Amino acid sequence: MGIYSEHPVRGTIFSTNPLKAGWDNPLAAMFGPTQATKDNRIFGNVVGDITLAKGLFVRSNFGIDYMNHANDYYLDPYRTTEGWGNEGNTHGLGNATRSNSFTYLWENTLNYEKSWDKHNFSALGGTTVQKNTWNNSYMAGRDFPADGIVKTINAANEITDAYTQQSEWFLNSYLGRVMYNFDSKYLVTANFRADGSSKLAK
Repeated sequence: MGIYSEHPVRGTIFSTNPLKAGWDNPLAAMFGPTQATKDNRIFGNVVGDITLAKGLFVRSNFGIDYMNHANDYYLDPYRTTEGWGNEGNTHGLGNATRSNSFTYLWENTLNYEKSWDKHNFSALGGTTVQKNTWNNSYMAGRDFPADGIVKTINAANEITDAYTQQSEWFLNSYLGRVMYNFDSKYLVTANFRADGSSKLAK
């Protein structure tokens, strides 16, 4: 049995699986659909310091992470059993997914450093703010034109599923740290951090 066979109505189709009635051969899953996925991502950060006095400075760090995702899937009306359906009632399948995600992080700290003789002291205090927004949309349809020229979801005569999703979260933190060492042999450190998040249960 070959990969393709001839059908009196559908023309050249993928041959059915001899081990499973009603299933196409495995190559239909590989070469039957027309599908594409595209992801774009932009991320980066900027850091700046401002010196207020000797050993005392402010540091600010701002970063972003943006991602855009798109996926399109099309199964023509004739060549596969799934695209043909029961007696041709499916007549092609298609779906489209679109999503966007944007995250930013902003950190601001006040830093102090001082060394004398064998003593070394440093202190840090500051805040961080992080926020993410995400949205997603999905649409699926069937009954596409027989010529197969337009393969995007707008060509479907029947929309079978559609939904949108959206989420957002926020994180605000306060932090502090004090460090002391003597002659690089003895070290004492104290840390503090408090977080407030929209993800945490009230």
